[in-house]
Amino acid sequence: MTKKARSALFALTLSGAAWACSSWAGPKEATPETPWTPILRQSLVSEKNCALTEILYFRELKLGDDLALEGRVRCVDGREFEFTRPRPHVKFSFALCQPAVC
Repeated sequence: MTKKARSALFALTLSGAAWACSSWAGPKEATPETPWTPILRQSLVSEKNCALTEILYFRELKLGDDLALEGRVRCVDGREFEFTRPRPHVKFSFALCQPAVC
């Protein structure tokens, strides 16, 4: 193998390694930072021993002058919880999502 071919192969190997490392770093965090996200994180840790990895979805519902929340979150250990909060100054409530068998 010539010196030029070895240099080209080395450069190709380095670029492939850099690409692999960047894709190996894992998914980017998709959890939006909203004013209520820190409260949700803290509530999950204290009530369900759940370290939040992502908010799968959420909806903000306008009910009169209040803003209700509902959605689903995923923990580091793979568990998923539905969450609701009827008013801004009320605690979040959580329900464990389990597969339904019919």
